[in-house]
Order: sequence, then C-alpha cells, then structure tokens
Amino acid sequence: MKQIICLLLVYLFTYNLFAADLTFTAIGDQPYGDSRQFEKLILKINQDNESSFTVHVGDFQSGKTICSDSNFIKIKTIFNTFTNPLIYVPGDNDWTDCHRKKMGRYDPQERLTKLRELFFINSLSLGKSSINVEQQGLLMPQFSEFIENLSWNKNQILFLSFNIPGGNNNIKSIDEFTKRNSANIEWLLSSTKNTNINQFEAIVLAMQADTFISGHDSGYKSFISALITSAKNFKKPILVIQGDTHEFRVDQPFYDESGTAVENVMRLIVPGDGLTEAVQVKIDTSEKQILNIFKFKKYGL
Repeated sequence: MKQIICLLLVYLFTYNLFAADLTFTAIGDQPYGDSRQFEKLILKINQDNESSFTVHVGDFQSGKTICSDSNFIKIKTIFNTFTNPLIYVPGDNDWTDCHRKKMGRYDPQERLTKLRELFFINSLSLGKSSINVEQQGLLMPQFSEFIENLSWNKNQILFLSFNIPGGNNNIKSIDEFTKRNSANIEWLLSSTKNTNINQFEAIVLAMQADTFISGHDSGYKSFISALITSAKNFKKPILVIQGDTHEFRVDQPFYDESGTAVENVMRLIVPGDGLTEAVQVKIDTSEKQILNIFKFKKYGL
C-alpha cells in the first residue's frame, strides 16, 4: 500500500512539474465588411469560461476596406470588448495591401506605423482585462521598431507572435522585407535558444500568413527553415497558428531538407472571411501523441 501511495505521489509531482494544461481561443481574417456578426462572435467567445485569452492572427478588415485611421480606431474599440485579453497580430490587409486603390492608396509603411501607435502602444494586450507582454522592439535595440512582435507565457507554455503577413510576406518591397524578416527570425531563434526555454512544455507561434502558398519564390522560406531548426532543438510540442486562407485546417506540413517530417510541430489555420467562427484550442502536454496534445473545437454563431 505504501508503495502505491509513493508511486501516486511521484506521478502527481511529475505531472505538476512537467505537464502544461491551457485553453485559449484563436481567430483571424475578420471582421470583413459589416462588423456586427463579428461582435456577436465576441459575445460568444466571452461566454467561454475555459478560455484564458484570444489570439487574433491578423486581417481585421477585408482587401476592399479603406485603411483609414477611423477604421483602425473602430477595430481597436471592438477588440477592447473582449472580456479576457486579446492579442493581435498584424495582417496584410491591415498594412501591406493598403496601397491598393480600393483601400485608399495609403503608404504601407505609414499604415504599419499607425498600427504600432494604436495597437502596440505599451507592453499590455488589448481586451477589458489585459496581460503583460514583452515586445521585441524594447528587448532588442537593433530591431527597435518591431514592437508588434510579442511574447508572453502562461501555464508553462511560451507564446510568440510575428509580423508575417500574407501576400508572400511583402517580399516585393525588398528593403522592408529584409529587415522585418531578419527581426522575425531573430525573435524566434533568440527566444527558443534562451537558457530558460526548458521551463516551457510547449510553444505556440502566431502569424497571419499561410506560409505554404507562395511556391519556390516564397518570402516565407527562411523563416520556415528557422522554425524547423527551433523545433528540432526544442523537441517538445509546437503549435503554429496561421490565417490568410480562411478555411479551418489542422495539419503537419513541416519537413526538413531531407524530406523528413518534423513531428513535434502542428499547424492550425483559423477560419475567416465569410466564416464568422472561432477555434477553441486546448493544450495538454501530459498526452503522449501530438494529435492529442493539441485539441481544437471550431464554433460559430
């Protein structure tokens, strides 16, 4: 009997030390057009007592919406109706595509500056209740402008967000792309090489782009390579959350140069555009198989 009790205590002690358990919500690519349906979805998300916070992976407007200050402010006001913290990641419709005639012919870099002024003014999330986040721009002087790249942690899980938009990562603007891509890669590698990384039982990476839709001239290739390197070094479960292509998908598309699957990485693409839906994400690292570690429940209105 004493032996059984001892084994049980060892199990409980081990579970508490080395297992991570967390529920949060992932959304993206909305609202497109009329925001009323999106606001109804927020009310439903607010009723989820399990979810600790929500991550919006970008594109808070469609590719036909004027990129005006007033619309940006309207979206921020809506984001602040989330009861729990809301973490926002910039998308291409929010800045890189704003040069389009139907979006107002804005300068994309100027629109990114405005996003930073409105949505990343300090080291706090959005939402009625907020959490502290760390900003790359404040931690790394060489990338001081990139205050939109964030990190935070909860329940032994590390979260990192990146300004990686759709539209092939804005690679056509090579000077802008080069510096931002370097910042993103450094944010990933430095975070996963940190001496404290072993305290985390899982990592979640959030970005707007579906990084597998641009072919051989991909503006995402070098970041994916860095991600694979990080995954091999970390060895524990990693979830990559993306938007951009609008249809809910869970897959494992990451392969190294030899064609070997990187088995500790799973990807979620959130629904969006005409799909006013959210995804509840549950992480339980006491499970052994990655398909059981990350569990997803899609729901709408």
